[in-house]
Amino acid sequence: MYTRGEDVRQDPFAATRWFLLAAAQGHPQAQYEVGQAYRFGTGVRSDFPAAVNWLRKAANQGVVDAQIELARLLAEGRDRPDGVVPRDLVEAAKWFHQAEERGEPKDLTKLGRILSNVDGEAQDLAAAARCYRKAAEMGYAKAQFQLGRVNDSGIGVPLDRVEAAKWYRRAAEQGDADAQYNLGILYADGQGVAKDEVEAKKWFDAAAEPRTEDHSRLPTLIEQMRSRTIRLSKDPVKAYAFFLVARRCGNPEAMTCIGTLEKSLSKNRMAEGRTRADATWNAMGPD
Repeated sequence: MYTRGEDVRQDPFAATRWFLLAAAQGHPQAQYEVGQAYRFGTGVRSDFPAAVNWLRKAANQGVVDAQIELARLLAEGRDRPDGVVPRDLVEAAKWFHQAEERGEPKDLTKLGRILSNVDGEAQDLAAAARCYRKAAEMGYAKAQFQLGRVNDSGIGVPLDRVEAAKWYRRAAEQGDADAQYNLGILYADGQGVAKDEVEAKKWFDAAAEPRTEDHSRLPTLIEQMRSRTIRLSKDPVKAYAFFLVARRCGNPEAMTCIGTLEKSLSKNRMAEGRTRADATWNAMGPD
């Protein structure tokens, strides 16, 4: 309650004090919370060795989040003023494996992202793809998007855009905006699916719709569009063409995104983007 400010004033110091009391009595989730508090300096002074100690206690009691975060810390190691944590790839691998064996879809997706992004020898792209697949097959949209992405780019699995389109579609049908946008790209380019500009527009339109989540925690629509385009499209010409079409459709945010892209594109590449946009626009028909 103190962490969330529910019926009391939000107070991370009070929250950590109560978590510590529960953790000292062996409460596994409280031990995880204390570990995270020491890790981030929330309500206590940042102390990485203490963070590892409490996360290990929670991990040993089967808290999957603790197993994932402990594995991450051990895989990366720390040498900072708030404490030294030696790198230990053997123990990190042990906790990564346990988390994969026991994790729910959300845990597996988080684990996949960590295994993809952790530094050095601990990075395991094949294991990350395996985690995404397990979670995707349980119907979790974010994992389905990630599985589509790794198949789309050949990261940890053989490049397979037919498989990418399949998983993008499953996530897109559940409302995942990133999957909708990437599926639109596949239809626009005819990769993994038959080229279909109408279907591409359908998914681009769906991706640009405001989300139903708590908008106070989301970036503005323009930031969403820009980040999806620059982050997810490896070809800025595709992004440029997309926003040219969006502008013709009356999207007011598209103009700013076009301006951002024009700063980095040559005249020839902008001309290529305009040609793509014209082709897409003409394919849409009078509606």
